[in-house]
Amino acid sequence: MVIHSFDNDIQLSSKILEWSIEYLGEKNVLELDARMTSEDFSYLANELPSCFYRLGVRNEEKGIVSNLHTSTFDVDDNVFKLEWDSWHGSPSNG
Repeated sequence: MVIHSFDNDIQLSSKILEWSIEYLGEKNVLELDARMTSEDFSYLANELPSCFYRLGVRNEEKGIVSNLHTSTFDVDDNVFKLEWDSWHGSPSNG
C-alpha cells in the first residue's frame, strides 16, 4: 500500500476554522503553515473530504509543557472534553 500526501479540503477546513473560532474564541485558534508530516491519515483523506488539524494539549498551570516525542510528554486530559464538546456543539450537530 502506498500512502500519498494530501491537502485539506478547502470547504471543510473553512467550516472547521469557523466553528473553532466560534467555540474556542479567536485568540485560541491558530492557523499554522503547511508542513510535511508522515501520517497514515492521508490514506483516508484521499478518499473523503478531510481536514487535518492539531489540538493543543499544553497546560502551563499544571506543568504540562513538554514537546511531543519526549520522555516527559503529557496531555491535559481536560482537552478531550473540550474536543468532544466542540464537535457535538458545532452548528452542524444542532
